[in-house]
Amino acid sequence: MSEAGKRSGTPGPDLYPVVPLRDLVVFPHTIVPLHIGRKKSVNALAVEDVAGGRSPILLVTQKNNDADPSPEAIYRVGTLATIMQWMKFDDGSVKVLLECKERARIARFVETTDYLEAEVERVVDTTPDSTGAIEGLARSAAARFTQYVRANEQISPEAVHIVKQVRDASELADLVASHLAIETASRQELLETTSTLGRLQAILSFMGNDLHDPIAAKGDQSPASRLDAHADTRLRKLHVTQYAGRYNASSQDFAYPSWDQVETSIRRLDQFKWPFVWLLLGEGADWGAMEEEGYLNIMGGNGIYSVDGATPSDGRKRLSVSKHSREKRVDIWLSDQGSFTVELFVCYELETVLRVAKYFSAHGRLDPSVEWVTASAMAAWDVF
Repeated sequence: MSEAGKRSGTPGPDLYPVVPLRDLVVFPHTIVPLHIGRKKSVNALAVEDVAGGRSPILLVTQKNNDADPSPEAIYRVGTLATIMQWMKFDDGSVKVLLECKERARIARFVETTDYLEAEVERVVDTTPDSTGAIEGLARSAAARFTQYVRANEQISPEAVHIVKQVRDASELADLVASHLAIETASRQELLETTSTLGRLQAILSFMGNDLHDPIAAKGDQSPASRLDAHADTRLRKLHVTQYAGRYNASSQDFAYPSWDQVETSIRRLDQFKWPFVWLLLGEGADWGAMEEEGYLNIMGGNGIYSVDGATPSDGRKRLSVSKHSREKRVDIWLSDQGSFTVELFVCYELETVLRVAKYFSAHGRLDPSVEWVTASAMAAWDVF
């Protein structure tokens, strides 16, 4: 079969075979055995450079249990891995031992018939300047993992020994994440969190540790001190809400979030994971408090978004992208159940939404480089 990773000499994403996995998320810095039986996946592993261990394959998680998942049913972020050992059985299936190395994101799928193939961009692990905070979180995660393993007999005690030997905080976070007994969607969320700080906070939360950072552990609860540990945003809270159905919602708050956590939550709107995302400069007890303290509300998904926000300096406004038609109202999808609201001011560009969100996160103001109009805010509870 053809070689992987080649693009006819042109710059851009690399081309790699893709293997979708059912109910399994794999992390970098791990060794994973897999028994593969689906024909397309076996063909992907049989690509010459992949089978020889010279080129990686992208392992991604599918959103359903279909035998032949469509590209829309596959998460875009996965892990590049190389084959260490290979064994083929009489029934055509193969057993492989894979070394999982780094995160990567699918830029686009390429049309092939024998196996899935995609243009793939490597995802850079981000680490803020506050290394002291990360080192403290890593120590806390290793200590908490020891207790977690004692309470979970299905995890080998050897895992504790391995984690204790790791000195790199990013590698430690991935190793611990690979052992957590959590839902597939939560594991995927951890994989998509490229910030070492964000992953360490998340795994501590999953393991039941309420002290998300070493500053809080020392008893210093001042907002200024905790904000310094995260460094790259001025946000007090990131609030995300997921709807399983009409009037059936679950919410999650992240205190003093990093930009990586914010970006991940916004990007997941396209997967109908979070129907809306709030960036809050204060506690956001209600809409009145949110307007006084400052907020940015992002709703939508699937390439159609609505953004409104308010700060004491800017007032309450709605993002207005002049090149996008405002002659008629457009359906804004709010959940994977098909619920929607109808909006006049919309944005079709995710990158514009991310730029506006990043400016607000860093400066606590509405981005002056885009057009805003005075308009009322959209309250989600008015829709559902």
